[in-house]
Amino acid sequence: MSQFYLNSAATSVIPLTGGSTQNLGINYDIGTATFTVRGATGLNLSAANPAFVNIQSKTPGNQITIRLTANQDFIDGRGATQIALNLFGLTTSIATTVDIPFFLYACLNDAETTVTFGISRIPHMSISPVAANIGTPALAAADTQGSLFLFDSVTVADYESNPVLCVGSFRMRMDALDDWEVVALSVGQDGIGLFQDNQLFVFPRGQFGAAVNKWFADNGGTAPDQAVGSSYGYYVHRNGFCLAKMAMPNVTISGVGAGNLTQVLPYYADGSAITNGVLNGAGNIIIFDGACGANNSPLVNVNLWSGFAGQGTLQNGSVLAGYGYTSDGYYFISKA
Repeated sequence: MSQFYLNSAATSVIPLTGGSTQNLGINYDIGTATFTVRGATGLNLSAANPAFVNIQSKTPGNQITIRLTANQDFIDGRGATQIALNLFGLTTSIATTVDIPFFLYACLNDAETTVTFGISRIPHMSISPVAANIGTPALAAADTQGSLFLFDSVTVADYESNPVLCVGSFRMRMDALDDWEVVALSVGQDGIGLFQDNQLFVFPRGQFGAAVNKWFADNGGTAPDQAVGSSYGYYVHRNGFCLAKMAMPNVTISGVGAGNLTQVLPYYADGSAITNGVLNGAGNIIIFDGACGANNSPLVNVNLWSGFAGQGTLQNGSVLAGYGYTSDGYYFISKA
């Protein structure tokens, strides 16, 4: 039988089902630099205008419905920041001037009496990370891509390894001081029940182990590059898969050295899911080998093979000025 709750703000009866929310919306106020989870119609949450989150209980097979009567928020880098120094897997001190998707979660506490909202770069968590990877306004600890930043300065041990529910998404950018600014919300892209589906994101240069201003790692030598006329984009899907596409049609900086040509990924890959996976590229086959992961190392190696007879792993020095290079790969994102 469905459960029903009275939405007093709308004076209507709304069914709740497993893994759902009622009367939730988000807002970003650039004047106060505050990102807020509030009521769906823009009104503040209150006893007269509550929200409901139906979420998996800590008891397997059970669900629990939490009633919320107050907004939750955080202040970004345009104000008295509460989120600075949480890296979410990005490289410290490297400004990211393109949009990074973030996913909004309702996170259940140990006592199953409330949920606190938090954000992560990954969209497919069902259980929160360990306490060491949970940040708050009082604790900058959300440093891996699978980390969680909670809006309130709670005791993180009360929220580790507990059920979470991804309820929506938005976008942010990081400056060279490792602080974040929310990107203006966009209709049809950001909000409750929206998960950046079919949105193409630009992969920032110099991040996730890549050489400065490049998309490849130097690996003891010099990574090749094409500064103008190249592109690297990606899609992230609610099921935890990433589609990454690079085009470098006319290399202008030759690679140097015998290190493996290593393309850095928008998200570290879950190697256990894609070991031996072969992804089709134009003139190349991308092979995710054992280095891509079981230990989820900070740099996930993607060895690129030419596909031509008699040629093994490409090295940096194999890619010279004037060469063309493209790749596309579909892989599962690590939760670590």
